[in-house]
Amino acid sequence: MRRYWNLMAMTSRARVTLIAATILGLAVTAYATYVHVNLLRTPGYAAACDINATFNCTSAYLSNYGSFAGLPVALLGAFWFALTLFLLVS
Repeated sequence: MRRYWNLMAMTSRARVTLIAATILGLAVTAYATYVHVNLLRTPGYAAACDINATFNCTSAYLSNYGSFAGLPVALLGAFWFALTLFLLVS
Protein backbone atom coordinates (compact mmCIF):
# COMPACT_ATOMS: atom_id res chain seq x y z
CA MET A 1 0.00 0.00 0.00
CA ARG A 2 2.84 2.40 0.75
CA ARG A 3 4.11 2.03 -2.81
CA TYR A 4 0.70 3.14 -4.18
CA TRP A 5 0.78 6.40 -2.19
CA ASN A 6 4.34 7.03 -3.28
CA LEU A 7 3.20 6.88 -6.92
CA MET A 8 0.43 9.35 -6.16
CA ALA A 9 2.82 11.97 -4.72
CA MET A 10 2.82 15.27 -6.59
CA THR A 11 6.09 16.57 -7.97
CA SER A 12 7.14 20.08 -7.00
CA ARG A 13 6.88 21.21 -10.63
CA ALA A 14 3.29 19.98 -10.85
CA ARG A 15 2.45 21.68 -7.55
CA VAL A 16 3.92 25.01 -8.69
CA THR A 17 2.03 24.76 -12.00
CA LEU A 18 -1.25 24.04 -10.22
CA ILE A 19 -0.71 26.87 -7.75
CA ALA A 20 0.04 29.32 -10.58
CA ALA A 21 -3.05 28.22 -12.53
CA THR A 22 -5.18 28.49 -9.41
CA ILE A 23 -3.93 32.01 -8.65
CA LEU A 24 -4.69 33.00 -12.23
CA GLY A 25 -8.20 31.52 -11.97
CA LEU A 26 -8.75 33.32 -8.68
CA ALA A 27 -7.67 36.64 -10.20
CA VAL A 28 -9.93 36.22 -13.23
CA THR A 29 -12.98 35.24 -11.15
CA ALA A 30 -12.31 38.11 -8.71
CA TYR A 31 -12.27 40.54 -11.64
CA ALA A 32 -15.43 38.97 -13.06
CA THR A 33 -17.15 39.36 -9.69
CA TYR A 34 -16.01 43.00 -9.54
CA VAL A 35 -17.44 43.63 -13.01
CA HIS A 36 -20.72 41.86 -12.17
CA VAL A 37 -21.23 43.90 -8.98
CA ASN A 38 -20.40 47.17 -10.76
CA LEU A 39 -22.84 46.34 -13.56
CA LEU A 40 -25.60 45.89 -10.99
CA ARG A 41 -24.73 49.00 -8.96
CA THR A 42 -23.62 51.48 -11.61
CA PRO A 43 -25.85 52.02 -14.63
CA GLY A 44 -23.81 52.51 -17.78
CA TYR A 45 -20.70 50.82 -16.36
CA ALA A 46 -18.40 49.76 -19.21
CA ALA A 47 -16.27 46.73 -18.47
CA ALA A 48 -12.89 46.14 -20.09
CA CYS A 49 -14.16 42.83 -21.46
CA ASP A 50 -16.80 44.58 -23.60
CA ILE A 51 -14.97 44.45 -26.93
CA ASN A 52 -17.85 44.67 -29.41
CA ALA A 53 -21.44 43.47 -29.83
CA THR A 54 -20.30 39.88 -30.41
CA PHE A 55 -17.75 39.66 -27.58
CA ASN A 56 -19.57 41.35 -24.73
CA CYS A 57 -19.34 40.12 -21.15
CA THR A 58 -21.99 42.55 -19.89
CA SER A 59 -24.76 40.62 -21.61
CA ALA A 60 -23.48 37.36 -20.10
CA TYR A 61 -23.25 38.76 -16.56
CA LEU A 62 -26.73 40.27 -16.73
CA SER A 63 -28.36 37.20 -18.28
CA ASN A 64 -30.18 34.45 -16.38
CA TYR A 65 -26.94 32.44 -16.38
CA GLY A 66 -24.87 35.16 -14.70
CA SER A 67 -26.30 34.50 -11.22
CA PHE A 68 -27.24 31.46 -9.19
CA ALA A 69 -29.44 31.86 -6.11
CA GLY A 70 -28.79 35.60 -6.17
CA LEU A 71 -24.99 35.25 -6.21
CA PRO A 72 -22.81 36.03 -9.21
CA VAL A 73 -21.53 32.78 -10.72
CA ALA A 74 -18.05 34.33 -10.77
CA LEU A 75 -18.17 34.67 -6.97
CA LEU A 76 -18.84 30.95 -6.69
CA GLY A 77 -15.85 30.37 -8.94
CA ALA A 78 -13.69 32.59 -6.73
CA PHE A 79 -14.70 30.53 -3.69
CA TRP A 80 -13.77 27.37 -5.60
CA PHE A 81 -10.34 28.68 -6.58
CA ALA A 82 -9.69 29.96 -3.04
CA LEU A 83 -10.53 26.53 -1.62
CA THR A 84 -8.32 24.85 -4.22
CA LEU A 85 -5.43 27.20 -3.41
CA PHE A 86 -5.86 26.53 0.31
CA LEU A 87 -5.72 22.77 -0.28
CA LEU A 88 -2.68 23.07 -2.52
CA VAL A 89 -0.61 25.07 -0.07
CA SER A 90 -1.64 23.19 3.07
